[in-house]
Amino acid sequence: MFPLAGFLPLSGIGNLEDVALPDRIVTRDLPGERAATELLLNVVDALTLEPDFERFFTRAADAARRLVGGDGAALILLDAAGRFEYQFFNGEPPARLAPFEGYTFARGEGIAGWALREGHSVHLEDYPNSRHAMPEFVELGLQSNLAVPLYGVEGPMGVLALSWFRDRAAPLDPERIMLVEKVAGQIAVACHIRNLEQRLEARDRQQARPWVRVAASRRAHSAALARPKAVF
Repeated sequence: MFPLAGFLPLSGIGNLEDVALPDRIVTRDLPGERAATELLLNVVDALTLEPDFERFFTRAADAARRLVGGDGAALILLDAAGRFEYQFFNGEPPARLAPFEGYTFARGEGIAGWALREGHSVHLEDYPNSRHAMPEFVELGLQSNLAVPLYGVEGPMGVLALSWFRDRAAPLDPERIMLVEKVAGQIAVACHIRNLEQRLEARDRQQARPWVRVAASRRAHSAALARPKAVF
C-alpha cells in the first residue's frame, strides 16, 4: 500500500459563474455528520480490503454521490495521449451513460479541464447555461456538475465528476465538498496502485516472451526427435 502523504491535498471550490439559475432547484436529504464520516471510513477500508479496482470505485463513487446528493459519478482519467477519457460510471442508469464509456476529449475542455487547470474543485449549479458546458452532455440532460481533480505522485491524473440529472443541485456545503475531495484522494491512490500493477504486468509479459519462444522451440525439437522415422 502506498502512503497517502504522497498525494497533493485537494481543497477549495471554484467560483460559481454569474448566471441566472432555473427555478427547479431541489434540496435533497443528505446523510448527517456521523453517517458522512462512516461513508468516508468505508472508502478508506475499501482501499485496503478491496483488491478489484472496479469494485473499489463503485464503493467510493457511491459514497461521494451520497455525500452531496448526486445522481451519477464518473471517473475521467488522462490517457497516454494526454486526453480525458471516461472510464468508469456509477449511479445514473447505465443506459444513459454507457455510450460515453471510452469517450475522449481534450484536456482543456469542459468543467473537467477547468478543474484540473485551476487545481481545485469546481461546482456548476446550472450546467446547461455555463460557458464550460459541452453540448453532448447538455443534450444528455446534465443539470449540475461537480468536478474534483485527481493528483498523484506523478502529477495530474484526471477528475472525479459528480452529476445531477433529475434536477439542479442546490448550493453545496463546502464541508461536504471537502469530504468528497477526501474520497477523491482515495480514488487517486487506487488509480496509482492500478497503474503500477499494470506496468508490472506488462514488464513481466515482456520478460517472459523470450522464455516462451525458447520453450516453444524446445517442444518443437522434442516432437521432431520423437516422431517415428520411416523404415524402407
